[in-house]
Amino acid sequence: ASGARSIAIGTSGQMSAAGNTAGDAKLFATAANATGADTVAIGTGAATGGNNSVALGLQATTTIAGTNGVAMGNGATVSADSGVAIGNGAQATGAKSISVGSGNKVSGSGSGAFGDPNVIAGNSSYAVGDNNTIPGNGSFALGNTNTIAANNSAAIGSGDNIAA
Repeated sequence: ASGARSIAIGTSGQMSAAGNTAGDAKLFATAANATGADTVAIGTGAATGGNNSVALGLQATTTIAGTNGVAMGNGATVSADSGVAIGNGAQATGAKSISVGSGNKVSGSGSGAFGDPNVIAGNSSYAVGDNNTIPGNGSFALGNTNTIAANNSAAIGSGDNIAA
């Protein structure tokens, strides 16, 4: 735990609290590493790089760009401002994106995915269900195996393909 007022819990963690006042950084690590200020990293290989962020779980990570991020679950990753990734391998790489479920990948800004594994690249787009792909902006899928390449479109059901 090298960030001011940060906590790392586990074994074999790194601690370099140079420049921090006594009691700012806490270390109980399993190779956990809390480097951002005001962060918490709990779990083997969990790491926080962004300030004001939380990483909970095996290899859960918030990068330095993941300020105000929350990563929970095995391999969950937040690499953009104010992202949330919850679930096994969930990724929130777009600013203010939300990824909840196993294997979701959300790179669109202000976008979200709930279910598994959805891929959302469009900005301001959302998917609820499984195996949806949305490269279009401002689009929404409710169901399974839908693809929405068009902007400002919606698919409800399964197997819909809306081309750009």
